[in-house]
Amino acid sequence: MDKAMVCLLSCVLAPSTLGKRLVQTNLIWRHGDRSSGYTYPNDPYQDFWKNGPYQLTEKGMAQAYDLGIFLRGKYGHMLSDFYRKDEIYVKSTDLDRTKMTAQCVIAGLYSPKGYHTWNSKNTPWVPFPLDITEKSRDWLIQIQQDPEKNCPKCDVLLADIHKSSERFQTLSAKYSTFFDRVQKFTGSETPYSVFNIINVFDNINCLREHGHLLPDWADDSILYELDLLSGISMGVRFVDIEGVHTKSLSKLRIGVILENMIKNMKKRMQQETSYSLIGYSAHDSTLSALLISLGAYNWLLPPYSSCVMIDLYEQNGNEYFVEFWYRNDSSTDPYPLSFYDCGHKCSFEKFVSVAATVTTDETTPLRCDILEKSNSDYRYLVYFLFASLILYLAISRRRHYLRQW
Repeated sequence: MDKAMVCLLSCVLAPSTLGKRLVQTNLIWRHGDRSSGYTYPNDPYQDFWKNGPYQLTEKGMAQAYDLGIFLRGKYGHMLSDFYRKDEIYVKSTDLDRTKMTAQCVIAGLYSPKGYHTWNSKNTPWVPFPLDITEKSRDWLIQIQQDPEKNCPKCDVLLADIHKSSERFQTLSAKYSTFFDRVQKFTGSETPYSVFNIINVFDNINCLREHGHLLPDWADDSILYELDLLSGISMGVRFVDIEGVHTKSLSKLRIGVILENMIKNMKKRMQQETSYSLIGYSAHDSTLSALLISLGAYNWLLPPYSSCVMIDLYEQNGNEYFVEFWYRNDSSTDPYPLSFYDCGHKCSFEKFVSVAATVTTDETTPLRCDILEKSNSDYRYLVYFLFASLILYLAISRRRHYLRQW
């Protein structure tokens, strides 16, 4: 056999040429454009939105549909042309805007053709079953609305960190005059701060997104500051502004998102599930929480229909690695994300090892006082049962003596 043939065979048989195969992606996206849910006494647009507050708009539907088309282009090679329940799973928070967004994303991802067209008008849409959990038990939305149920200590700890943060206090002082001005403009009885100024941004931004005339006071300088502060306002809900406590705070609360994604990947690797695409339809706060736990939050509010993608690849038959992507601009390709020591791409083993520093574990309930509450409830139950037993024995003994007499 000549040298050329040996070289050819070695290249063909080399493990590195076996290539990589995408086996699963875990996605989390923000809902599309919606109406505002915040108003203020001087608001010229009170009761303005025709379908009510916090509702998905037609523009938002189109954004979500476009996201679905993008996902078909990126992941279509591992999905069927038509919906199959064993290859895709989508969970949504129990709110209209996220449920409708999920349906629009799926509409862009699957367009029934031929045999799978279900009516005579060839409607390019197929109904899709969403997994929806009641709000009080849903880890996707508890992060946004009731974080203390996940970790009672976390809010207290974060508040103490902000109070002792020189940078946070400097920021608050720097914008104190701005907050006072905005309060005067809006007529709000509640003072504004770093934490709640995002509400004013939401009101103004929703109008701006739809080309409506803004209040006279909302000039370019005000808009610039609101844009800047919105991302900060979101971030400080979850982490200190210096980022010193990011990992420890993530471990107490927001690491639950990444933890669930890792569980999905492990099930796929162990062939316990056949899901190739797992999607979560959620909120700007949910995406921000995940980005913070990845160490990749840029202190900018995730835009409508933005999407974080964590792709699981198989290589050389039994090696797995992950890649991290962020689509926050529909006009360009997704941006690579870097996850601490993992970087943009790393082996699954290293991914899990690094993730252990930010995800919840068996010690989390203890540190969050959850076990203390559970044990307290258990003690009350034991006391009640013991008292009931004593009462029963006393009554039985009394009846025994009465029968003797």
